[in-house]
Amino acid sequence: MQVQEDPRIDEVQAALVEFATSFSFDDLGHAHIERCTLHVIDTFASFMAGYESEASQRALSVVQGLAVSSGASLLGTRLKAQPDLAAFFNATTSREAEQNDVYFPPIGGGNHPSDVLLPLFNVAEHAGASGAEFLTAIIVAYQVFLHIADRARINGFDQSAIAGIAVAVGAGKLLRLSPEELANAISIVTVASNPLNQSRRDTLTMWKAAAAGEAGRAGIFAALLAKGGMQGPSLPFVGQLGWTKVIAKGELDMSTLDPRKGGRLRLYDVMIKPRAACASAISSILAAEKAYREIGDPETITKVTVTTYESARSFIGHLPIHWNPTTRESADHSIPYAVAAALVDGTAGVAQFMPDRLFDPVIRSVLSKVEVVSSDEFTAAYKKYPSEHHTTVEVELADGRRVVGEAGGAKGDMANSATEETVTAKFRELCEPLLGQSGAARAHDLLSGIVQLKRLDDVANAFVVPSKSE
Repeated sequence: MQVQEDPRIDEVQAALVEFATSFSFDDLGHAHIERCTLHVIDTFASFMAGYESEASQRALSVVQGLAVSSGASLLGTRLKAQPDLAAFFNATTSREAEQNDVYFPPIGGGNHPSDVLLPLFNVAEHAGASGAEFLTAIIVAYQVFLHIADRARINGFDQSAIAGIAVAVGAGKLLRLSPEELANAISIVTVASNPLNQSRRDTLTMWKAAAAGEAGRAGIFAALLAKGGMQGPSLPFVGQLGWTKVIAKGELDMSTLDPRKGGRLRLYDVMIKPRAACASAISSILAAEKAYREIGDPETITKVTVTTYESARSFIGHLPIHWNPTTRESADHSIPYAVAAALVDGTAGVAQFMPDRLFDPVIRSVLSKVEVVSSDEFTAAYKKYPSEHHTTVEVELADGRRVVGEAGGAKGDMANSATEETVTAKFRELCEPLLGQSGAARAHDLLSGIVQLKRLDDVANAFVVPSKSE
């Protein structure tokens, strides 16, 4: 089909294409590679944390019915599927347990850049890419994700809309698309894949995680379509009803996208989570853990006051559902529940969001006594760069004592949790239950040296979960 080309240029689309096609592994320093490798290790660990979840296994039951003899890996298994379908399963699973990395843009909202990582792993497998090429594609996709997230006020739409664009860019790089093909891939996903943020409102369900999988699937499929010659819509960002007008609610300045041309590498702005919960609840959990050490019997608690920054309170600390979560997904997006669980159990993680703890009468009793308020001081600290995540948890006890736990800034900030040692410990904690101690160690060593791999075939094999009979 012959289509008359529009002579106008979409500056956003053009900037994405130019950056992705020109950026190379040679533009990265050793520190960049080490930091990116930490995010790879963390995301594979997050996958293992979510592998036995209902959302993961339901996704697997569908995708494995479409398995092929050669393709991209369904991690945890020896099965293969088309790369876009494999990405749906893998990215859904890595998001499921709320363990993966997070970024909070200055304009508000929360984002999970690692939603792009396992989809790009599947494309790298499909394309026969090296570890160095895989890491380069991740860094390009993270750069695109954060640059857009800082500028696009996507109120009403889910952050996975941005993830889909970033996946398409990274996938296009791994598939070695021409500039024209990459422009089409970006256009297809930008116009066609804009999920509503209802997936993160009211009672949360499995689709909170599956939205990440769908973004990965859509971004990869757009790149594959473009490679096959499919044209995308013209002017996807700046057209009459383009993305900047309908979704972003304003222009996107792309002048600082490229870190080689006045920008900075954004990978360092992404936080690796120290706890398995919505990031807006983590500082509250850290503060509650400190208070727990001095409480004794949680049944003597008479009142709990959580003071945090306004963005956290308004997101997951003010609606009735936050005091009565009925699903794991709603519980890990509730400051009141997370604090109550931490005051009873000493922490709030994967186990505390499971049904046997979710409806525990002691946790529910403490939950009913929790109040969440915001502080102007904490809100101001959160809004500055780099952000600080301050929270205090004040507990009043029946004997008249007051116990206070504090987190944030000099008291221990969640943003400072990513070191090689802490990520390694997190990896072992999440992977050893399924892979065993020696299996987890082998998998960690393989990922630690991923930059040296000529192909990624051995990576998926290291994450096969042994059957109960093995």
